[in-house]
Amino acid sequence: MTYHHNKMAGTVRLLFAFLFFGFCAFFQNAEAHLVSRRFTLVIDPGHGGKDDGAVGTLTKEKDINLRVALAFGKLVETHCPDVKVVYTRSTDKFVPLQERADIANRNKADLFISIHTNSVVSNKNNVYGAETYSLGMHRSSENLEVAKRENSVITLESNYKKTYSNFDPKKAESYIIFELLQDQNMKQSVDLASCIQRQYSFQGRKNKGVKQSGFLVLRATSMPSVLTELGFISHAEEERFMHSNEGVKTLSKALFDGFQTYRRRNSGVATVDPSETDLPKPDAEPTPPTVSATDEPPLMAEVVPVKTRPFRPQASSAATAEENTSATSVAPTSPASPETTSSLKETSASKKTPAATSVCVLPSTSSTTAAPQPKLVEAPPVAGVESSHLPKTEVSPTAFSPSIPIFKVQLLTSDRLLPPGDRNFNGISPVEHYGEAGNYRYTHGETTNYKDAKQIRKNVSEAFPQAFIVAFLDGKRIELHRAIRLAQASASPQQKK
Repeated sequence: MTYHHNKMAGTVRLLFAFLFFGFCAFFQNAEAHLVSRRFTLVIDPGHGGKDDGAVGTLTKEKDINLRVALAFGKLVETHCPDVKVVYTRSTDKFVPLQERADIANRNKADLFISIHTNSVVSNKNNVYGAETYSLGMHRSSENLEVAKRENSVITLESNYKKTYSNFDPKKAESYIIFELLQDQNMKQSVDLASCIQRQYSFQGRKNKGVKQSGFLVLRATSMPSVLTELGFISHAEEERFMHSNEGVKTLSKALFDGFQTYRRRNSGVATVDPSETDLPKPDAEPTPPTVSATDEPPLMAEVVPVKTRPFRPQASSAATAEENTSATSVAPTSPASPETTSSLKETSASKKTPAATSVCVLPSTSSTTAAPQPKLVEAPPVAGVESSHLPKTEVSPTAFSPSIPIFKVQLLTSDRLLPPGDRNFNGISPVEHYGEAGNYRYTHGETTNYKDAKQIRKNVSEAFPQAFIVAFLDGKRIELHRAIRLAQASASPQQKK
């Protein structure tokens, strides 16, 4: 009897031991699986080592790219513990284009962001701003020239013709392959590029739009990928800005915020917006002002923006050359300039505001101050309709409440007056507009309460994911953070609650 009892007890202990170790193994595998499923971001600082990239008077492209990339990666590592950051290079070394893509593929990256700095040979004093590319066929000679310059690095590699199947970066015919290329990640790549461009605008950089061209480093990746050009090293003032610590901080913040916005939209992950104190601190050195101020987010529905009107440099510059950044052959007509006063005008449409399904990240109010300046703005895309053929209409102005900030939600910008019920408004009604820098800026809603303005923005986010809040005081547009402070100071105790 005792023998059978001991045998049974031993069997039970053995069974419990198997169960215990089984559970341990299960949880270890589950933990390993979770770790392996971390979101992976590959950051690619362009050029490096023997490849300087574009060369300016103060610095080189490879150095700007690396500094911004490392600052961007540090923000991600600090505020996104669930994200694994992989660099194609973290020092000044040469990495072939194919190897950069291979690094992303080997790490099963979820996103690939290649960071570069632009340059032009002619018209240097008038060409500046940030632009972001997804893979595709170039729509303009300017896009092709950017791709040629960035792809020319392969000639520094040994046996590059075999590696890249006789691709010649200097010949336009080599780029025909991109016309036939169907990128399964195109939509997400364009979305990522749009998020980044929007944040460049919020940080006071000139927004040159989302574009397409044939970049070899993007062709070889198997995940949503973009190549962003931070600015023009050939523009003296923009080079000084990118070379400064303040510039590195501003640009890395724009990339981080764009990345955060993309993740929020595409994965539903709760993201954080670091405060100014969380950002990398610049050294105590004087930094030049930013080149220009824009507040237009890129438009989601089109890969390549349409040029509207010529950009004119600051008043201190005698030259007024037109910057050719068009990606299509549409020639805009010359519209009657909108009032540059702050009076708002209202149009009406019969459709109701659609329900919101997603919300963009509200930009930080502590962005870099930029010098006011006229700027080139992309016209809103309309399928099958050219904005140059849109009829014009007169609308009646609305009144402002004096001395109390008014918050509105800006939907889009155009260099032409759009008629009531225009398809560009995506069914949103009522829509008002105001004139600024020679363009019409269209808004929806009006409130003295900032929280209500955020709700309005949420309500239109399905139709306009890139919508953002603007503020006015006594009929003049003011900075958003100033309007928030004034609204809080003038609010009643009940409103403050």
